[in-house]
Amino acid sequence: MSTETIRDRYVTFDGLDCNGNASRVVDTIRHYITNPGGSTQWAEYFQAKLIEKQRLAVDDLFFVGSQLNNIYAMFEELNDKSAHELLYQVEQECC
Repeated sequence: MSTETIRDRYVTFDGLDCNGNASRVVDTIRHYITNPGGSTQWAEYFQAKLIEKQRLAVDDLFFVGSQLNNIYAMFEELNDKSAHELLYQVEQECC
C-alpha cells in the first residue's frame, strides 16, 4: 500500500466528528442502562459490554463499530429513531 493511499483514507474523515458521535451513541446506551424502557435484557447486555470495553481500554468508536448490530437492535426495540439515525451516521461515515 502506498503512502498516498493511506493519506487519502484519513482525509476522508476530515471534518467528521467520528469520536464525538460515537460517544453520543455510547451515552445513549448508558442512558438506556439506567432507564431500560422495558428492555432489561439490553440494559444487562450493554452494562457487561461497557465493563469489558473499559477493561480492554478501547475507545467509543471501536466499541460502537464492534457492536453495531446489537446497538441497532436495541434502538429499534426501544423505537428510538434519533439514536438509530445517529448510529447509522456513525456507521456510514466512520466505520
